[in-house]
Amino acid sequence: MLSKDDFARRIALIQNFHSEQQALGALIDKLTDGYPVVTLGNNLIAELIAITAQELNDNDDFISWWLWEDVEKVVWVGAEDKQREISVRTVEELYDFLTEQMEG
Repeated sequence: MLSKDDFARRIALIQNFHSEQQALGALIDKLTDGYPVVTLGNNLIAELIAITAQELNDNDDFISWWLWEDVEKVVWVGAEDKQREISVRTVEELYDFLTEQMEG
């Protein structure tokens, strides 16, 4: 199984890559008249996310949600009348949540 350290390393690589894409886009924007869309490497990032999701049985796409959605990073689990909030605000909490979902 994927370790927590390896998971955190992968997420950091994805976040750093995305940040570098944004910086490159901003630079291209300054040098050109058009709005730049930098997609170089997106297919590799998508595959890394897919492989990671598969290793952790993330069938509900929590990893992509966590990476790309600008929302509070909490999930609700349980029956509607007995739901409880689980924090996934950090990479470590996300990993713990995903591995608990695998086991349960």
